[in-house]
Amino acid sequence: MPQMSQVLRERAIGMLTAGMSTRAVARELNVHLSCISRLQRRFGEFGSTSNRPHNRRPCVTTPAQDLHIQHLPLKDRLRPVTWTAAATIGLHNQRISAQTVRNRLREAHLHARRPHRGLVLTAVRRRNRLEADGRQRVWRCVGERFADVKVMDRVAHGGGGVMDNEHREHLSEVPDAIECEHLPIQVSYDDELQSGRDPMRTTSMQMSFPETVYDSLCRNSLVIQTNCCSSCPAVAVLTRAQTQILRGSCSFDADSCGYTSDPAYAAWTINEEGRFITADPSSSGEKEKFVLVSPELELRDWSCMRLVYQISGSGSLQLHLRPEGENFDYMLWTVDRPSDSWLIASVDLRNMSGAYQLLFEAKPSTGMGNSVAIFEIHIIPGYCIECNFEEHHLCGYSNQWNPNVNWYVGGSLARDPQSNLPDDHTMNNERGHYMYVDSVYAKRFQEVAKLVSPMTTTSMAGCLSFYYQRNQAIGNFFSVFTKDQLGHYEEIWRPDVYATSNWKLVQVDIKAPHPLEVVFEVAFNSARGGYVALDDISFSSEFCHTETEPAFDPSVANCDFEEGLCQYYQEQTGGSVWNRVSVKPNVYRFGDHTTGTGSFLLTNTRYTSRPGYMGRLFGPSLPGNHKYCLRFYYALQGFMKLDNALALYIYDENNIAQEKIWTVSERSRDVWTEVEVTYLKPMPTKVAFVSICRNFWDCGLVSLDDISVTLGDCRVTTGPLNPPPGHCNFETGDCGYTQKKKAKKGHWLRIRGQTPTSYTGPKGDHTLGVGYFMYIEASHMLPKQSAQLMSTELRGSGGPQCLIFFYHMYGSGTGTLSVLLHKGDKERLLWTRQGEQSVSWMKATVDYECYTRHWIVFEAIRGSSVRSDIAIDDIVFKKGPCKGESTKLFSTKSTIQCFFKYILKSF
Repeated sequence: MPQMSQVLRERAIGMLTAGMSTRAVARELNVHLSCISRLQRRFGEFGSTSNRPHNRRPCVTTPAQDLHIQHLPLKDRLRPVTWTAAATIGLHNQRISAQTVRNRLREAHLHARRPHRGLVLTAVRRRNRLEADGRQRVWRCVGERFADVKVMDRVAHGGGGVMDNEHREHLSEVPDAIECEHLPIQVSYDDELQSGRDPMRTTSMQMSFPETVYDSLCRNSLVIQTNCCSSCPAVAVLTRAQTQILRGSCSFDADSCGYTSDPAYAAWTINEEGRFITADPSSSGEKEKFVLVSPELELRDWSCMRLVYQISGSGSLQLHLRPEGENFDYMLWTVDRPSDSWLIASVDLRNMSGAYQLLFEAKPSTGMGNSVAIFEIHIIPGYCIECNFEEHHLCGYSNQWNPNVNWYVGGSLARDPQSNLPDDHTMNNERGHYMYVDSVYAKRFQEVAKLVSPMTTTSMAGCLSFYYQRNQAIGNFFSVFTKDQLGHYEEIWRPDVYATSNWKLVQVDIKAPHPLEVVFEVAFNSARGGYVALDDISFSSEFCHTETEPAFDPSVANCDFEEGLCQYYQEQTGGSVWNRVSVKPNVYRFGDHTTGTGSFLLTNTRYTSRPGYMGRLFGPSLPGNHKYCLRFYYALQGFMKLDNALALYIYDENNIAQEKIWTVSERSRDVWTEVEVTYLKPMPTKVAFVSICRNFWDCGLVSLDDISVTLGDCRVTTGPLNPPPGHCNFETGDCGYTQKKKAKKGHWLRIRGQTPTSYTGPKGDHTLGVGYFMYIEASHMLPKQSAQLMSTELRGSGGPQCLIFFYHMYGSGTGTLSVLLHKGDKERLLWTRQGEQSVSWMKATVDYECYTRHWIVFEAIRGSSVRSDIAIDDIVFKKGPCKGESTKLFSTKSTIQCFFKYILKSF
């Protein structure tokens, strides 16, 4: 295929710059979409549209960053390249190397300051040098570097005797504990930057220092400096400290810190030189999965885990949480994108009352060059979106790439003597760090820079606080948004003042029932748009403002109609239309959706008082300004026309219809069909289920059951298509269930819709009505042949476990369905049903206890005729016991070291 000419390339870039989409540009130039996408990516990385020969290594800096790097040595000729490298964030939100800075300067015929050729004075070398020539370290106030002092010998409390300028002894006046009222202490790691250590190895923080200053300084060989010299004879500038690290953290330097490989899977191996642990398929044999299990943790407060990892080649890495006493793990985080460098992930860990473990599950692809490695695990108190930008990894915040404007690290090493940028807010001096974005390289109208927080991994609600500075605000726009998993933005704050000369505190209430990111966005109109600085982002579980309403629980609108109408009511005009009914198991009419034997709402519009009658069922009123996900099940019978057979409306508090948000679009074929509707209104509203009968011949039966309301979009909330751990509805696969294949055995099949044989099997699944389920096709089997479906391995626990599932046994020749517990080479019967049960899906609950690893097996035995299809769906394992729906038949202790409770539900 011929390449695009240089003229067409430049024309395409111009169109993209003007705001046209890649698809529109491709259509205009009559080329493939991928050509325009690659051209745009190449222009962003290399700043050119030409096909120049090069080594294909992508640039790690943008053209705007290159210009910024070249301007810095012109402003400060003594500035070393390590300072510039430390203050610049590359394309992949990683620090660039000093050699990259030298290369950019060489391209502009510039030279950086020559590096220091002498020995790097670390803390140990500095102490050895002092001890070698008999000198001792003394503590002076700021500005007294050359003051005359006389140092006495060390005293018992660990400090040094210090004489003032007039040589008057203060040995007797020095207190045992010098407390400067919990002074803020700055921590910086310049030595680590020079030695090239990984950023996660070192941190920079602010902390309180109430302990004995002299003793702590001499013990740790630290330099301390404070502004309390008028009241304290010692100083206080701390240059090395350790972040508060919680149990479960590990750097894999010498050992695995209590982390162990699950013996059932391939083993993780620590690198020979230490520093990281890896999952390498070349040493795993036939096993494809690596599971690393943490020691038992009991974190009572909210904490944040930062993980430094790398996926080489192809593979995936997942983080799971394993609560004590449960069979299944909860996935917290997953990634499957390869990288050629170490990446940082942030995961929130909720406060839990019980103990739990963290599991790192790696699945590298087979073949050479594929592996998954973990460099470091840090667990610290607080929320992952909190950050004061003193740590070199920026707390997991990422800078969305823009060719001209980007967020930079300000303060400390990035400080320019001629800059008008502010001092850091955390330390209140030049040595601290913050984030800022400057308009000096803005070239187009509305140049946008985005600083994005890590994605929250659990629901949270409270007060988001941060400090900002803004100058020449007429030329920039500063806003804060939240961004959900679907990419939807919602503005939560914008400034009410144009410019601020000092750091200004902002407090915003946020409610995040589902994972989201916080986006700090700045847009510039020109190169004279000034700057915006950001620092000290924090979060509290308490709302900032008392008028903020607490998080609303929409479960008040849930109803399965088992014990009444809940908070639903109907408008009675000409008699009651919606009636609560129950149907016993039979082969002619289906029962409710909840259990198969319970209650549901039914309206028979044929027997209304007049044609054109409208029956409304109203729900409870819900507050406005919330996004709701409404789920319910319906079934239709006898309708000749579906128009207005069932519709869903939004009504305000004055019973005025605002919007029709859903209506029946296709016939449900006499099965329960699930509906999901997402809606958002600014005022309090309530839903109304409406059924309209135009004439006698067009009307029929409308059934309604299992209404539920949750916060958030239906596409991200937990539901049938996004089930929690331990749940399987077969909509996206077999959930790890496998066939036990032996001679003269049948097979379980995954199918959607109606089974092929008439007068047997379900017409649809239990989950959606139009989804998938597992069943045996009797016409493919001989009488008394069986098919066994085995679950994934269950760990077992000391407490009772509850198994819930739905089964369908309809047909004149239906055989037997049993639930077995399998361990080793033995099986134990837990539950069984034989013969035709009902035309509906029936609910079964089984309580059992097993302390060791085991499997659950569903066994179906074909009956005497081909009308013997048996189906199962919606399998749920959870912590027991099952609530009030089981009848205990017997209990015994088995020979396979499991204690069983034989539980049956009577239908």
